[in-house]
Amino acid sequence: MTSGTKGANMNLEFLIEFVPELHDLFIKRYELLKYISINGRVGRRTIAQGMDISERVVRDEIEKLKAQDFIAVSSFGIEILEKGSKFISELSSVYREMNSLRSLSIEVEKCLGVKSVFIVESGTHAETVKNLGAQAAIVFEDHISKGELIGVTGGETIYSVSESIVSRDEKFDVTVIPARGSVGSQARFQANTIASRIANKLNAKLQLLPIPETVSKQAMEIFLSDSEMREAYEMLKSLDVLLFGIGRADVMLARRGINEEKSSKVLNCGAVSEAFGNYFNLKGDRVYSQESVGISLDKFLSIPKIIGVAGGVEKAQAIISISTLRPDMVLVIDESAAHEIIKEVNYGS
Repeated sequence: MTSGTKGANMNLEFLIEFVPELHDLFIKRYELLKYISINGRVGRRTIAQGMDISERVVRDEIEKLKAQDFIAVSSFGIEILEKGSKFISELSSVYREMNSLRSLSIEVEKCLGVKSVFIVESGTHAETVKNLGAQAAIVFEDHISKGELIGVTGGETIYSVSESIVSRDEKFDVTVIPARGSVGSQARFQANTIASRIANKLNAKLQLLPIPETVSKQAMEIFLSDSEMREAYEMLKSLDVLLFGIGRADVMLARRGINEEKSSKVLNCGAVSEAFGNYFNLKGDRVYSQESVGISLDKFLSIPKIIGVAGGVEKAQAIISISTLRPDMVLVIDESAAHEIIKEVNYGS
């Protein structure tokens, strides 16, 4: 590998984060250049037919490639120049990397029957979480609009999303609210903390929900006797967007302090995923539910726009399970989870 290609691979994640449209544009332009290289002198119509794209697109791209001295255009047709051939060679590994992820996304979309899947590179745990956060931040910002009420959950991955959101100088007329109560011991991964970070980055309004996720009915009545607290809780019924991390059933049972005997019963019933106090099997059937502070299952099923984020082989079954509930959601996952999902759907029991 040359130093140029190595550098391109190292910075690919950052380039796509900076210019999201780069992915499809690069694939299209690279394939066009390679088609010309393989087929020798060809005309625009031949290229359009061979690549199944419109002549207008071919014409526009040819002009750009010509201006950069990648190709030559004459009455005999279009042919590759030395600079173009060099770029095909130098960027071949980048093309394979970018194209394989898109192909993998399409395959996962078909396996799960979901609206859209974005896949990032896998690496160490920290690298994967960072990659997921960077991509999910782009997807999240593309899906929010002025006047919307946005719910966010907690967890390490959603915290990473909050880290990657670009800070805005101008006020953005949205409101961010935690979609569930506090769970776990790490303060920075709590939904309230993350909602605050996201609201700050977006320069938006914030509504906190300072309630533990698991409380007694008596404690909940006390919380809701406060008018401001009750108003915040009622807001959860009107979410326009939900950004959430997909949780494994066994992990969430432990995190919520469920005793070993009860946890074993829930897991023996086939629970593989958890969402807002509800536990589901691989087919998406609810096998157990627990009182929790946050949005209800009915609300989860009706929020207009939802974005689920998860990574790792160990999350594959949970992703499959939750996807059955909301096939219209947008998923952001990593390569290892994607391959395991395909394996599970195609060959699992």
